[in-house]
Amino acid sequence: MKIQRFEGVEDYGDRTLHLGGYSEKKQTYRSIKLLILSVLCLCVLAALQTTLLSRLPVPLLSPGAPSLCLLFTLAAGYVFGEKEGGVCGFAGGIAFECITMEPLFGGITVWPLIYGVLGYVTGALSKKVLAGNLPSFLVYAAVGALAEVGCLTAITCLHLGYFPPAPYFLQGSLPGLIWTLLLSPLMYLLLWAGKRLFDRNI
Repeated sequence: MKIQRFEGVEDYGDRTLHLGGYSEKKQTYRSIKLLILSVLCLCVLAALQTTLLSRLPVPLLSPGAPSLCLLFTLAAGYVFGEKEGGVCGFAGGIAFECITMEPLFGGITVWPLIYGVLGYVTGALSKKVLAGNLPSFLVYAAVGALAEVGCLTAITCLHLGYFPPAPYFLQGSLPGLIWTLLLSPLMYLLLWAGKRLFDRNI
C-alpha cells in the first residue's frame, strides 16, 4: 500500500507534526492535562494564601499575605500564553472566592473576571512588550499587583460608601503588595521549569 505524503507533514507515531506544530488530538490532550494541573495548583495556593501565609509573624509585612493566585495567573499567561493565562485566572478567581467565602455585590463573583482579564492581558502583551526574561516578568507582576489593589480598593469603597483611610493601605494593601513582589521571581521560575518538564513529557 502506497502512503501519500504531503509537504509540511511528518508522521512520528502518535505525534503528527504539521509545519512544526502538534496534531489537533495531541494539542487537545495537552490543554486538558494543563488545565487539570493548573486547577489543582490554584486550589493549593489559595488555601496557603488564606490560611498559613496570612498568619506568618513577619515584621513589617504582617498581616498582609501574598496574592499567590494572582502570581500564578500572571506567570501562566507570561510563560504559556494568553489563553492559558485567561483560563488560569478565571479558575484562580473561583478558587480564591470559594476559600475566602466573601461573595461580593450580593453574591455576584467578580474575582474570576478580574483575574481572567489580567492573565489574558499579560499573555497577550508578553509576546510584544518586555518579553522573555525574569526582569520583564517582575514588571508585569508589579502592574498586576497594583491593578489588584486598585480593584480591591474600588470594591471596598462600594461596600463602605467612602474612600478607606490611610491605615487601610499601610496595614493591609501595602504588606500584601510587598509580599507579592518578593515571591514573584519564585513563581516565575517554578512555572518556567514546569513548562519545560510538561512539554518534555507530553
